Amino acid sequence: MKRRIAAAAIVALSVSTPATALAAAPSAAAPGQRSCSVLIDRHGHTLQTVCATGDRAPALRGTGTASLSRTKLMTWFSDAQLHGDHTDIYGNAGDCDSSGYSVVPDSWWQRNMSSIMSHNHCNTARLINHAGDATVRNLSTSFGGTPWNDSVIHVRVYRH
Repeated sequence: MKRRIAAAAIVALSVSTPATALAAAPSAAAPGQRSCSVLIDRHGHTLQTVCATGDRAPALRGTGTASLSRTKLMTWFSDAQLHGDHTDIYGNAGDCDSSGYSVVPDSWWQRNMSSIMSHNHCNTARLINHAGDATVRNLSTSFGGTPWNDSVIHVRVYRH
């Protein structure tokens, strides 16, 4: 059984996190599944990461103005159709706009991402795979069986 690592750390545009799923995302992780919440800035720098295993989704820490500026942008899933381990990605600069947010998944997610669910006006994603090929997809999307399945090295999510 694969070890599912859900540590999300974005350094100079790189994110370390566990997977997420498509369609109607579960509000909580299934027993044994790992889920994370990651807060990023528009440049892909990780500001905070919280992970958990089990039936409760992790919550980002903080109160006051900092907590008001958190906007859920997307959820990554390890399996197609928005299932499996998942990571919720939050932005600290409000909803998606045409500029959006860019992030480089950590090595685990680069080998395990199979679907993405959108949140808060993030309706489009530009994905780049290990071969350097790019695709633009409407969100939410599952990319099992394509060259981007388990091969996403960069995500830019935005409103189109």
